[in-house]
Amino acid sequence: MRKSLVLLGILVLIGGAWAADNATEVARIKVVTPGLVLNLKGRPSKVIGKFEDVPVTAARELTVRPGSYETNSILLCVRDAKKETWTLTCARNFGKVKTVKVAAGETATIEAGPPLSVKVSVSRPAKDRLVDAAPGASLKDLLIHIDYVGKAGEYYSPRVMKSQSVGPQPRVRISDEEGTLLAEGDYRYAYVSGVG
Repeated sequence: MRKSLVLLGILVLIGGAWAADNATEVARIKVVTPGLVLNLKGRPSKVIGKFEDVPVTAARELTVRPGSYETNSILLCVRDAKKETWTLTCARNFGKVKTVKVAAGETATIEAGPPLSVKVSVSRPAKDRLVDAAPGASLKDLLIHIDYVGKAGEYYSPRVMKSQSVGPQPRVRISDEEGTLLAEGDYRYAYVSGVG
């Protein structure tokens, strides 16, 4: 009986040491930006925040194993007074959030999203590239590429989703330094129509 108790005591000590050792093998990833849903690659993927929980609160944490995690996508969600959910999607160029590294016993803090800046590039389609420019483009159209850039350098598509449907197309107005309207049109995918 005494040998059994000694053996049991040894197993308890080994188990306690193993549990203490494994307790340090966890880490946390914390998202502090309200409305930000972070989807990390993996099997299974790790999602911090849920689209269904909009407005997604800040300071959400996910317990993970220490290591590096690649970002799969980022959603930036906000709900208006009519309870409609508006969403911007970042599916490429994740900036500083591309890889999230976290060490054992530590918390990696993610800040992305607003304030957003607008990055715009403008050109006219070349005659020989007109077909590739955009469906229905003509030489009178301007090709305008718009990205919204978050504070972590992540790029959001200008295509806004409204309650999981494509939101209204924005109007584009082009004016000179004095504010004189030079042209206006509807933003459609990659170009502005109606500009002459």
